[in-house]
Amino acid sequence: MTRMFLQMVKKEIMEIVRDPRLLLGMILVPIILLPVMGLAIRGAIESTAEQRQTMVALLNLDQGHLAEEVLGTEVFSTKLAEAGVTLREVEASNLEEALTVVLSNSSYSSLLIIPEDFTQSLLNHNKAEVEAYVTIRSMSPTKIAQSLAVEIVMEAFEQSLTELLLHEAGEVEPEFLMNPLTSNLSTVYRGKILEGVRPSVFIGMVTSQLFALVFAMVILLVLASQLVATSVASEKEQKTLETLLTLPVSRTTIIV
Repeated sequence: MTRMFLQMVKKEIMEIVRDPRLLLGMILVPIILLPVMGLAIRGAIESTAEQRQTMVALLNLDQGHLAEEVLGTEVFSTKLAEAGVTLREVEASNLEEALTVVLSNSSYSSLLIIPEDFTQSLLNHNKAEVEAYVTIRSMSPTKIAQSLAVEIVMEAFEQSLTELLLHEAGEVEPEFLMNPLTSNLSTVYRGKILEGVRPSVFIGMVTSQLFALVFAMVILLVLASQLVATSVASEKEQKTLETLLTLPVSRTTIIV
């Protein structure tokens, strides 16, 4: 069995050596494709790792003092600076106006909303709800990373709020002190609000569909290559092309 296999391998190698076109294809195609694929992967990694300033819009509707105090703390500002995120307050009175400002300016990656009863809820030892709307403008790695910047802002905001409550809220339950906020994240895609759909879930769904499409294309290419290889092998065994060339018909008719 091993001897027959070695003979088959030897025969195939001899066929390749006799036909320089096959040898050229086997060597030239990897030489071209591998560097191109490497450059593409390198560009994607560098664009993702590149530090870019990301801007998040803020709509502060709080009628108390806690939100302003948290936003003005040095700890909060330091965390945003380390993450490369800029928080800018927009002039709006409600969600619709704020979203209009964010969607009309491509510099904003997301919108953070602090409700009117923010301070009152916390002083009553109740969790305060914070809303965030993430705009997905494209599926490039850089844009996806920028779109998730609002989660960094919310994490820094909650940590700074916890430190502030330690000094102002008096005796509170440890569970409330460690988690004083409830976050409600939604996704905005092509101007349409997807309520309750977290951006990570939305991006995962789109990425999985793109992967399935690419996988299907690869399968089709493999099947096509197998069909071509089978046709060439069958022609070599049966000598059908030589027989066709002896017929009194044109080459175009044979191809058709």
